[in-house]
Amino acid sequence: MKKVTFLYRDGRHHFLHSALWTEELDANYDIEDFAPSAFKKADVVIGEFLKRAPEKSLNTYVEHFEKEAESQLGHDIWLSINGHGAGFFDHNLGGDEDVLQDVCRAIRDDKVAYINQVWVSEVGNIFIE
Repeated sequence: MKKVTFLYRDGRHHFLHSALWTEELDANYDIEDFAPSAFKKADVVIGEFLKRAPEKSLNTYVEHFEKEAESQLGHDIWLSINGHGAGFFDHNLGGDEDVLQDVCRAIRDDKVAYINQVWVSEVGNIFIE
């Protein structure tokens, strides 16, 4: 079992918060405003990432960030998958940053986590499609 199974718990929260932040919605919306489908999308993406990422690279990530690994993970996955010019490759992890970045690219390229848009409905629900 991977040492990092705990990363899933708060990773989703920070994945969604990063969506708000990068779309400049964080001033007016919060995690509770996401539609259920957005939570499901986050679960799929993070689950796929944890399944594909090599244990060695994940362990290096956890050791580097220690207590902040859980929150940082969701943030880095969102940024890396969506090509925001930031993410895993911003960290010096002895080459593991490139491995984790490549995992995100593969997930995106396989259309597992293709995110075309983040939008707000008329009633204030946020969707990720």
